[in-house]
Amino acid sequence: MTRQPITVTTGSRFGFSLFWFSDAAATVPLDITGRTFAAQVREAARSAQNESPAAQFTVTVDGPAGRVDLALSAVQTSLLRPGVAYTWDCDMRESSGVDPVSVVEQSPCRVKGDVTR
Repeated sequence: MTRQPITVTTGSRFGFSLFWFSDAAATVPLDITGRTFAAQVREAARSAQNESPAAQFTVTVDGPAGRVDLALSAVQTSLLRPGVAYTWDCDMRESSGVDPVSVVEQSPCRVKGDVTR
C-alpha cells in the first residue's frame, strides 16, 4: 500500500489515521486487536538501522474499529527541515509476534516551513 505524500509544517502538530476493513466496500472494520504498530520518518528509506529516525510517530490503536492514529508533536515537526527528502512508513506486527513485520504504509514526507513567527 502506498498513500499520497504527507505534508508536514515545521512547528505544528500533525496527525492522521489509517483504517482496515474486512470487506471490499470498506464498510465493515477489520478487528486489528493485538497487532502492534510503529511509524517513523527518516531522511532516506534505506538509512542504516542504527541511525535515529528524524521523527517517531505516537501510535494509538483502536483494534475493534480497525483504526490506527499516527501523530507528531509540534516539537517533533520543528526538528524536520524543509527541502530534505524524507520518507515515512508504518510497520505492523501480527498478534502472534512470530510473523515478520509488514510495512503497511509508506510514502514521501514533505516538509514546509512555518511562516508566522
